[in-house]
Amino acid sequence: MGRSMCNPGGLLRGAGLRRTSPRVSVLSYICNARYPFSIKELREKFPRIDLVTLYRMMGDFGKAGLVTRVELGSGRAMFELNDGKDHHHIVCTSCERIEDFSDTEHERLVGRVLKRSRAFSRLTGHSFELYGLCNSCVKSQ
Repeated sequence: MGRSMCNPGGLLRGAGLRRTSPRVSVLSYICNARYPFSIKELREKFPRIDLVTLYRMMGDFGKAGLVTRVELGSGRAMFELNDGKDHHHIVCTSCERIEDFSDTEHERLVGRVLKRSRAFSRLTGHSFELYGLCNSCVKSQ
């Protein structure tokens, strides 16, 4: 599912979740988010939805496969739309700017790792994030 084909109401229905106004609003925001976001950012965007509800909503969306939780080294959970495409992130350690990237080279790495492993024969998931300084932060140093 691409972002342009994101229909919040349809996604909720397809996931077996009730179509409430807060869920549709939050899922619409998620569909249009260009980068991973935190619960804090959702809270700022939707101040009328209490924090517990937002956490519960992200949990429900995650269980339904609508969002993916990503760890980007900030110490807080980040979320993004699960569009079914395998991609990774590069994160600025100074300003926390996030950029998505795709690369198939890691698939070869996985094959090599599994070939060398004595204890593992199959992977069920992975996380591959890169950290550095963005151009703006490099220039300002």
